[in-house]
Amino acid sequence: MLARLELSGPQRRLPTVHAGVDVHGDGSTAPFLGRIRRRAIDQDAGEDPVAALRRALSQTWGIVSHMMRGASSILRTMLRPIGYLAFVIALAALSIAAKALGDRDELGYFTDRLAKTIWRYPEVTRRGVQIAWLVWALAFLIALPPLDPLATPWDEAVLGAVALAVLWRRTVAGHRAER
Repeated sequence: MLARLELSGPQRRLPTVHAGVDVHGDGSTAPFLGRIRRRAIDQDAGEDPVAALRRALSQTWGIVSHMMRGASSILRTMLRPIGYLAFVIALAALSIAAKALGDRDELGYFTDRLAKTIWRYPEVTRRGVQIAWLVWALAFLIALPPLDPLATPWDEAVLGAVALAVLWRRTVAGHRAER
């Protein structure tokens, strides 16, 4: 073998498709699929190695992409609530940073404006807030006596106080700001 051209992709890490063309010393070429277990691709009459490789990849990639699409949609569905929760936590951290830094600091002023702008759009934050309340409800159910991993009643008190503080801020403090 004189030279080998190998292609892999479309992912950068852990590519799903490997293919290539071997160039032999006598000038003949042999297209193949696979990386470790190379499978030779049969060329049709009058077909060059690149066309044979293109034909084989289009057939293989159609099956692989369908399988990858299904697997990635299942994985995305499972991880989406975690993403929503992470978004709300990051937005809450942004709001806390704005309060801690204050308006006189440039970063505090910028984070305050950014947090207020994002919180202003409920269609952006709604799912994250719903997931956060669901996580709170699950934590509260786990904190109840039959399942409680801690023997103290303080975990229920803290979770209840967090819920009351959030509800107070959304109902009473929100109405006070409207006046």
